Amino acid sequence: IEDRDMLIPPIKNKIRSLIVETGEIEKFEFFINRECRVPGADVGTLERELISFFLKHNKPEKALEVLERRPVDSLDDNLLYVKILAETAKEEKAIENAGYLINANPNDLRCYKAWVDAWISFVDRKQAKPGGEEAKKYLDRAESILMYLKPESLIESEPKLLLNLFRMAVLTQNNKYALETHKHVLKIAFTEEFAQSVIDAADELISFYQRDAAMDLLQAAWKDLPSNYNIPLKMAEITMDTDPETASKILDTILTERPEHVRAFLMWTDCMSRMGKPDLAAGKLIDKLKDPTLDNMIKRQLQAKLELLSVQGVDISSYGYEMQPIYEEPEQGEQESF
Repeated sequence: IEDRDMLIPPIKNKIRSLIVETGEIEKFEFFINRECRVPGADVGTLERELISFFLKHNKPEKALEVLERRPVDSLDDNLLYVKILAETAKEEKAIENAGYLINANPNDLRCYKAWVDAWISFVDRKQAKPGGEEAKKYLDRAESILMYLKPESLIESEPKLLLNLFRMAVLTQNNKYALETHKHVLKIAFTEEFAQSVIDAADELISFYQRDAAMDLLQAAWKDLPSNYNIPLKMAEITMDTDPETASKILDTILTERPEHVRAFLMWTDCMSRMGKPDLAAGKLIDKLKDPTLDNMIKRQLQAKLELLSVQGVDISSYGYEMQPIYEEPEQGEQESF
């Protein structure tokens, strides 16, 4: 719409909502830049909205471009700057800046959240805690944050922060806070937004031999996210070696709903082998391999598993099945694995 007289607030709000809903980055940028040129416009608020939109859509570099063309002189701007730093692999600088914000605003929860988010971002990217010369300073700050924030107050208002605090307590081996926080984390209403963080937290618990706590966390998340199969897959992975029967039941649940799920099926065959039932696994593999609609990528995975069972002593020929060479198909775009 080019006629500015037609751009009355209700129409502009509708346009804004439609662009945000569709995630059209260039259109939203154009819309905000045009609004910034309107006499009397609150440019700071509009540009912060644009920065947040870029961050939401994984465009931190564009967010930084907008932030750098204006003075960063408010707490809101500084919080956005810390978030941008963390999302452009400058987590240590983000942690440092967030520390300054905590010192200047000791009663503002957002500053603590910014520090914890940056710390966790470093862990997720590097698979290690922030260290080096600043290791003790980071650890001291982490300890002070864990002492300051009360986990029970964050269950509904800041569930992602609560989960990240739990992860930080586990990784810094603050066992007292981790134990206290664990019971509150289990009360979170889990959403897809932080499903991966749940899996990461489970891995971290396992690394410190906290298997039961990891399973409790995954079970709580699975209850809220029954269609996220990565969560029960992680549960099966954790239990497969020590309790393959329990793992097989978890995988049965997935395969009942998604019989075409290849990873769950292959893990199920591993469970059968561990339970002393390799023949059952071989029979199910052969049943799958007889499906004429199966694409070659999946056939190769299934046949490789069958060959392994053969090496382990299963007589494949007794099923009337012969191993077949599976040739590469010409590339015609990626096919979806089941």
